Amino acid sequence: MQIGDIFSHQTTPATTSLPSPVPAGWSCPKCTFINKPTRPGCEMCSTDRPPDYVIPGGYEPDEMELWRMQQEQEGMLQYQQTLEAERLQNFQQLLQLEQEVLVPNQEGMECRICYQHVPPGQGVLLRECLHNFCRDCLRQVINYSEEPAVSCPYRDDSYACSSHLQEREIRALVSPEEYRLFLERSLVLAERRTQNSFHCKTPDCRGWCIYEDSVNEFRCPICQALNCLLCKVSHKITEL
Repeated sequence: MQIGDIFSHQTTPATTSLPSPVPAGWSCPKCTFINKPTRPGCEMCSTDRPPDYVIPGGYEPDEMELWRMQQEQEGMLQYQQTLEAERLQNFQQLLQLEQEVLVPNQEGMECRICYQHVPPGQGVLLRECLHNFCRDCLRQVINYSEEPAVSCPYRDDSYACSSHLQEREIRALVSPEEYRLFLERSLVLAERRTQNSFHCKTPDCRGWCIYEDSVNEFRCPICQALNCLLCKVSHKITEL
């Protein structure tokens, strides 16, 4: 065998190829698209970046990614400014509503008592529970209330509101005379429910007091009659 034959029978070694560099970025868990490390969501399907992904140290975004990040920061700043403007507007509206005695309904609604349609601004939004009613129905609720704390009249098959009308709401919904009568009813009820209360024995006098066990007399501040707490009568003042 000749030398040339020996070389002709030798196998030529295959060329060794280097592995392709793995692109920097995170693989979308949904569509497997490789996204740039700083991108918060997938460029193809908008899936969020995996929470456990860590941006490689020393990574420098290209021009397109820098531009996107800048736009994102500007958008976030504009969004925060919009939120701050909305908060300020809401705060000013709350201040304005707080200064108003009655809060009117902003939209048309149906009164839950008379079932009549109430146009915007013609009803009342109760402050404590935000239930809406027409003014006439709330006025009647106050006038027929036997309690000094007027409850919200909202009722349905499964719920009864436990909130109460505020004093300024009551005063604004009724006439001055109706408000005076309401205060008188509240005072009478408070007298009845208070222990050691004594009502002046003078006919038609509204004076009353809360006494201690050691006190035997009560001089009415309204009619000036001297009441005996022991015998429960009013003694006439004898003029000398």
